[in-house]
Amino acid sequence: MTSTNTYSAYARGAVIGLQRYMEKNPLLHKNVQDLWNAHPGDSRSMIEKAFKPITGYRIKEYLVLVRLQQTKQLLREGMPIKRVAAKSYYKSQSAYCTAFKRYFNLSPTDWLKDGQP
Repeated sequence: MTSTNTYSAYARGAVIGLQRYMEKNPLLHKNVQDLWNAHPGDSRSMIEKAFKPITGYRIKEYLVLVRLQQTKQLLREGMPIKRVAAKSYYKSQSAYCTAFKRYFNLSPTDWLKDGQP
C-alpha cells in the first residue's frame, strides 16, 4: 500500500478539496464523469491516483457513499423510498435499496424501523 506521504501537498490538497466538494454537494453529480466536468482545472490523473491511498476509497465509491449518507436525511424527513432513489440517480428503488444495504448492512426500511440517527 502506498503511503499518503508519497503524494505532494498539492495532490493531498486537491484530493481533500474534491472530497469536501462531494460532501457538500452529494446529490449534484450523477457520476464521476459529471463530477470531473464540474472540475475541469483539476489534474484528473493525479487525483485518481492519489484519492484511494489518501481516503481509503476510489472516487466512485466515495461519491456513492456520500450520496447514500445524504439519502438518510431524506428518509428521516419522510420522503418515500422510490422518490429518494430517483433523486439520488438510481434507476430503480430496488437498485437504491441494494446499494443502501451494501454500504449500511440494512435496507432503508429496516434502517428507518431501527430509528437510526
